[in-house]
Amino acid sequence: MTPLLKSHKVFVFLSSPLILSLVILAGCQKQPAPSGMPALHPVTVTVNQGGQPLAGATVSLFSDQNTWAVGGTTNSNGQAELRTMGAYAGAPAGTYKVCIAKETVEGGGSSDDPSQPAPPEKHFDLVDQKFKSPETTLLEMTVSAGQETNQEFDVGKAIKKAFGPKN
Repeated sequence: MTPLLKSHKVFVFLSSPLILSLVILAGCQKQPAPSGMPALHPVTVTVNQGGQPLAGATVSLFSDQNTWAVGGTTNSNGQAELRTMGAYAGAPAGTYKVCIAKETVEGGGSSDDPSQPAPPEKHFDLVDQKFKSPETTLLEMTVSAGQETNQEFDVGKAIKKAFGPKN
């Protein structure tokens, strides 16, 4: 095989992953925003509990003026970058009630004794229930047009309170 032919095959082999990557990236472009969606502005919320970052908490924003769902989940640093409709970074400008929740489930599964029923699941709130609802939360924030919003909240001491019909 001539050196030119060898180098051509190497080029084709090495360029194939590049071409494949470009094709994949072209197919993964962001979806356009739905019709009527207002301009979105970057929002980062930090949630602490008793002064420590709260990981795995759900943060939701509610407003009488905005019907678009806005929310996110906190990371290990207690930070959540909020998204509208789960897909679009940021939130529309406006004033919001802020709801924060974190729950856990214990029990359920199978029993050690096959002749016995499985233990029931027990559901627990790990954040005070007053923060779960727009009607009871005391937390508010304003998202301003054209600028990034960074807001920090502390939801008080850690709790573990049972809730639900089986508790």
